[in-house]
Amino acid sequence: MMKKIPKQKLERCCIGILRAAGVKSRHAGIVASSLIKANLRGVDSHGISQLPIYVERLSMGGINPDPNIRTVSEGPSMALMDGDDGLGIVVGATAMDRSIEKAKCSGIASVAVKKSNHFGMAAFFSMMALEHDMIGVCMSNSAPFVAPWGGKRPCLGTNPFSVAVPTPTGCPIVLDMATSAAARGKIRLALQKKEKIPEGWALDSEGQMTTDPATALEGCLLPFGGPKGYGIGLIIDVFCGILTGSNYGPYVIPAYKDVRSPQGTGHFFLSLDIRKFMSLDLFKSRMDGIIKEIKRCPPATGMTEVLLPGEPEFITEKERLTAGIPLDDVSMNKIRRLGKTVNVDVGEFLEPSK
Repeated sequence: MMKKIPKQKLERCCIGILRAAGVKSRHAGIVASSLIKANLRGVDSHGISQLPIYVERLSMGGINPDPNIRTVSEGPSMALMDGDDGLGIVVGATAMDRSIEKAKCSGIASVAVKKSNHFGMAAFFSMMALEHDMIGVCMSNSAPFVAPWGGKRPCLGTNPFSVAVPTPTGCPIVLDMATSAAARGKIRLALQKKEKIPEGWALDSEGQMTTDPATALEGCLLPFGGPKGYGIGLIIDVFCGILTGSNYGPYVIPAYKDVRSPQGTGHFFLSLDIRKFMSLDLFKSRMDGIIKEIKRCPPATGMTEVLLPGEPEFITEKERLTAGIPLDDVSMNKIRRLGKTVNVDVGEFLEPSK
């Protein structure tokens, strides 16, 4: 049975569990905001379902609950930061904030990060730039679950990237995607729901196509778009792994397989101040023009309209802010068990919307 839980209740639930796991209040709030934002946007694979593995890794030493996030090197329009093995969401938010502040002076600013962990939904960071009418870009490497094009052994991560662009319509353009055919979290979610996965997402351990999520998790994911997705994933690892001095390719530690070791993940963030290129009004007017042209495109057979990147998530967020975030019994029970593990009574937080 599906229950719809108000956003505020789930946020308080996340914060309470993270605080009990040793995370300071401000950091717990940042993580909760990211996880619940993912659920609101319908990216449930990167939402509250991530909380159990974060808490386990916090308790086992894989994540530092109180990191000393510091600047390693810095210039007018760049910085390299050390995340001290902290929660990737906290490290990422700190780095994106720095990128935004630098871009206010330099026009464009990039901040790279080493010694981090899984950072959740990539759009959470790119969308931080929207609050300042900037364009935001972020990317990350991740544990090796993706085979290179033509191979059958995982060598690269799902290596997500996101770009967020302000518009005059209230619905920003937000591209948020893994460079694999699907995020690994979606396969775990399919396994949890006892559903098949689409053909073309993954190979089994023998290199054969599979639609069984359990078999897929033992094998490897495929890159999206064949050699194109593989190429983009590799370049992201250059920016996030090689350039930052982080773990890269097959050396990024899988979160679920080794909960005692930090992942050594690297991230890359970029902010662009539109005002340094043209007036904000002119930019938004031109964005309005291209959006109208796209919306005028007649839909293909079987489609009702042409949507912009991020528009389905925007619509879902509006719906879930009003009706609540849907959680099935399996997800609810996982949160209850997690609450018991850290001695937090989560019952009141899991009451559905009236």
